[in-house]
Amino acid sequence: MVSDACAGEPRPDEEFVRGLDDLGIPYVDSLSAHRGDYAAFSITPEEYRRRYYNGHYTPSGNHLFAFMVKSTFLRWLEPTPPAYAAKSSPLAVRGEALA
Repeated sequence: MVSDACAGEPRPDEEFVRGLDDLGIPYVDSLSAHRGDYAAFSITPEEYRRRYYNGHYTPSGNHLFAFMVKSTFLRWLEPTPPAYAAKSSPLAVRGEALA
């Protein structure tokens, strides 16, 4: 599915994703994130897929996925974990927290 999405094919889960949007259900759209990441490469969609998958995510794929979902997950957490709290937040650790 990632190779097809990177090649510009329509997503097979479009109706499902539209339903989530219509219902206001939060979700992480990793397929869209893969499309955005793929744009930075000069390789074929299949080469991109092999870079991150071998039947499941490779270590590189796990790393990429973690960074794809991090911002979304942080928006869902209240309060923000100290390591990610704004520097001005009372939760910031010695002012070293990431914004």
